[in-house]
Amino acid sequence: LLRSVVRQLAHERAVRRMAPAQKFNYLALMMSDPNPHFHAIPRYAHDVTAQGVVFTDAAFPKPPDVSSAHLLTDVQVEGIQRLLAQHWDAV
Repeated sequence: LLRSVVRQLAHERAVRRMAPAQKFNYLALMMSDPNPHFHAIPRYAHDVTAQGVVFTDAAFPKPPDVSSAHLLTDVQVEGIQRLLAQHWDAV
């Protein structure tokens, strides 16, 4: 559990370096996965563009709308992963 929390903090630092968020919301879940896990959701008052996709946080500053998601291509996902890796601290 602690390892998961530490990974999320490293994720938050990487996202803050890549596209500084106004704040983060955290979710702790254990629905279909038998192990508890955490999600760090960056929140923005403005649009953020990555790999040609515009991400809009229409609910900001209210709770995030987790019912919708962008459909990204494999190329877009790999590009975002590369951007995060460039900003990742070894934990």
